[in-house]
Amino acid sequence: RINYRSFFDAFFRSRRSVWATLLTPSELVSALGLTPLVMESVGGITGTLGLTRNFLKHTVEIGVPSSLCTFHRAHLSMVLKNGFYPPGCVFAVSALCDGNLRSLQEISEYYPTPFFFVDVPEPDAPGGEVFLKNQLEEVYHQLAHLFRVKHPLERIERTVEIAEETRVWIEKVNELRQTRYIP
Repeated sequence: RINYRSFFDAFFRSRRSVWATLLTPSELVSALGLTPLVMESVGGITGTLGLTRNFLKHTVEIGVPSSLCTFHRAHLSMVLKNGFYPPGCVFAVSALCDGNLRSLQEISEYYPTPFFFVDVPEPDAPGGEVFLKNQLEEVYHQLAHLFRVKHPLERIERTVEIAEETRVWIEKVNELRQTRYIP
């Protein structure tokens, strides 16, 4: 339901929509009252609606390389065939694959719309946590400024509280799953 809601908000509230990659911290976007649309989910959503085949059929003709994964080919071809209204901005992180960075850069250039990028360091990189923290803070403040959001610090504090509460409940569920079968 969350993915479908984000998908439809990308149409009906497009200027308050932030197109993001799978591992982009959506808390930063949600805290500002914006809707994150995880671009890797677009292929799955359009597939369930019976639309993906039409977009994928002509990807090479419109300049989307066939070597790009299906998820990114689906949303890029949808964009290049004018299947979406322009988003408020695009936000990518370097984690997971290199296709997400390039495809979201392409989207940002196509519309044009602001592009934000966070370079996630290797887990054991010296100073990596501070480097990542500084990038996340900077992007958050830039997003708040871009969308003219008032009181962004209070908003992120509340969002972090909710995320922590969620983490605690996930741990409790995982403890229960160790001793009980939960289908």
